[in-house]
Amino acid sequence: MPVDIVRDMGADIIICIDVGKPLATRKDLGRPLMIMNQMIAIMMKQNVEEQIRTLGPQDVYINPELGKLGSETSSSLRR
Repeated sequence: MPVDIVRDMGADIIICIDVGKPLATRKDLGRPLMIMNQMIAIMMKQNVEEQIRTLGPQDVYINPELGKLGSETSSSLRR
């Protein structure tokens, strides 16, 4: 969520939509690849939280309930 970049570009109002998915549960972390993905997800989540803290009262933050859907599943959805 590049809030700082958009603000540097001169945006007066920022509208953010968080399409991140929740972190995996312990039982879903059985393979090394899943653990590595979780580590990346944690770092990304920390970055998003830092960016959210920079939003002002004029900005809009939307965090829709996506269930198991995330940004990486958009190409697999039926049209």
